[in-house]
Amino acid sequence: MIGRYLVMRTALWFSLAVVCGLVLGSAVGIKTKTSDKSPAGFYRGSGTARRVANLNVATLTCDYNSDFWFTVNTQGTVEGYATVMYQLSFDDAYLRSVIALANSAYGKASGFALSGVRGLSDVLDLSSQKSDIVGTTTRYDELVPVREGKIKGHVTGGTLRLEWATAPPVIPYTNYTVHGIGEKVRRQATGPAYSPWIADARLIEAAPGQWQGFVTGEAAHKTSGNIQTFAFWTAHRVAAGE
Repeated sequence: MIGRYLVMRTALWFSLAVVCGLVLGSAVGIKTKTSDKSPAGFYRGSGTARRVANLNVATLTCDYNSDFWFTVNTQGTVEGYATVMYQLSFDDAYLRSVIALANSAYGKASGFALSGVRGLSDVLDLSSQKSDIVGTTTRYDELVPVREGKIKGHVTGGTLRLEWATAPPVIPYTNYTVHGIGEKVRRQATGPAYSPWIADARLIEAAPGQWQGFVTGEAAHKTSGNIQTFAFWTAHRVAAGE
């Protein structure tokens, strides 16, 4: 039901965006006649991204999908609008196996201690945990967080850069400890609405008048500490401008 609603909402939103873009474009010089000399015009784009945090005993993954449109003027200035949907998943399979080992007869006999497990203190408060704990998990407080707003950017040579014009509202989330009889709130906090344009796109004229931007394979992957980010997005011109 939620997926169908979002698809219908996105389809309606984009249809209105195209109409508005063409109407507004006519006022600033965007025409249906293509121009081989300049990438100026009205563009439509979409993308997908994944941010993976390795917590040693667990993995936190954020997936986000984007739909957007924008105009490019003859000076290369970009203005537009985007909608991004976020999803969060938490894999604590290794953590659960470690806890099970510590609580087993073998673990107790061998003196296996949770306090010696690397990274465990980052996801559990060892001093206050009860013996019935089996794992932990993290979820967004919103069922399906969606953030939307204006975007900006610039075309420089063969490079297209996009970003939020203003950072969207943060996304609240809750970390729970999982027990045999249910879950208990451990910590509540907020996280940023990550940008789906972590890499610049290469902008080319694939055919006369047919401009398109895409992220190359090498640029689509970035690593920083224990965080890996994979992002790919494309955009193509649907109306030319001057």
